[in-house]
This record gives sequence, C-alpha cells and structure tokens, in this order.
Amino acid sequence: RSWGPGSERVSGAGGEMGARLCGFTGTGCDRPFASNVSHLPRLFRHGKLDQVIPPSATMNTVDSLRAQRADVSMKIFPQRGHELVPGSGDDGATLDFFQHHVGRTIPAKIDFTVTTTAHARNYWVEILAKEEPSGDQANLPDAIREKLGTLVRSEVRASIDKRRTIRIDAQHVRRLRLLLRPDIVASDGALKVILNGKTVFEGPLIVDCVLYARTLAAEGDPYLAYTTELTFDVPK
Repeated sequence: RSWGPGSERVSGAGGEMGARLCGFTGTGCDRPFASNVSHLPRLFRHGKLDQVIPPSATMNTVDSLRAQRADVSMKIFPQRGHELVPGSGDDGATLDFFQHHVGRTIPAKIDFTVTTTAHARNYWVEILAKEEPSGDQANLPDAIREKLGTLVRSEVRASIDKRRTIRIDAQHVRRLRLLLRPDIVASDGALKVILNGKTVFEGPLIVDCVLYARTLAAEGDPYLAYTTELTFDVPK
C-alpha cells in the first residue's frame, strides 16, 4: 500500500526491493523517516540474477534498516531474475512470511521522527504541532518558512506498561494527541500519562462508542479507529 494512515494496519510487507525505500531518506521532504517503519515487519526478496535492479540495492537497504533495529527479513534466490511471483515463484517465502505475522498486535512501544505534521501519526500517538525554527520569520515567504520548518525534527518515544501508565518523551513537539482503544490499553482502572517527566493525566479511560463510529467512518479502517482521544500541550 502507499504510505498513509492506512499503512499503520499492515502487519507484514512482501515483495520489497531496496530501491523502493529510497524515498524514505530524503532530507527535508515530508515523507516518513526509515526509522518510522522499524516496527513494521518486512520481507525483502531478490533474485541474484536480476539484471534490472542489482541485488546489492536490497542488501544495502536491509543493512541500513537493521542498523536502526528494524524488523526485516531477506531472502536472495540464487537462480532467479527480476520477476518473483509470490507463491510458487518465490518458493512460498511470501506466504510463509504473512502466515507467521498474522495477528500481530499494536506495539506497546513506539519511536518515531517527523519533519512536518503531514505524516505525524504512528499507531496511537499523533503530533499535532511541532516547534518552529528560532528567529523572526514574519517577513519570509510561505515557501521558505515551510522549508525552514522541515529542519526541525520532532521526535516521540512512548510506551505503555502493565500498570496502565503511558510514558512519553517528546522533543521539539508543542502539542500531541493519544488515540486509544481497549485493545491498546484496558479500559478498567485508572490510566496515568507522564509526558516529559510530568503527569498530565490521571483518571479512568472513557470509551466513547460515538467517537469510534465517527473515526471508523472517517478512516474506513477499523484498525485506525479509536474510542478515546487525549490531547496535550507538551510541557517545556
């Protein structure tokens, strides 16, 4: 699938070639960083006899993602070329991969970076506003201000523990939102949210079925809908 909110539902990706990920690493663009897919299991397949895209493209990409602790697998087919048909054409590697990853849950720990708010949702955390570069920009053209804004990288590390405590470390973020549901954090008992070392919420998690219906209709995907929305200004 193309990148967007819907891709947060994907639990595995097959048929990748290294060249496809080059767009994730462009400096100053509004595409996600490669580190943002570290929790998305990926299978890279490549024929060693490929005359269109060299196998080194996949190998280099896999090495780069593994350096960022990404969940990636790779299979090189010694006697295959460019075309690898899922199923019989790849010795069943793609089907085995998807079967292995069926039923994976939404991660309790997430870590992501953005330069704009265009791709600022990662599972159950969304960056609503980020810090802007320092200095007077009032007289600058909009295009230049937007370009300068991409120089600031907003980073979020968040986790949910078994005691129903959400801990968030946010850097260069002004405002963020938690998008929760019972399969992410159980609705019984009190929930505690600690943001940059300060407790910003402590109380019951209210399940709003109307909110779920509204977000389901907006997203068109039950895995992206949520029942509770908590918005916070990030403490300095």
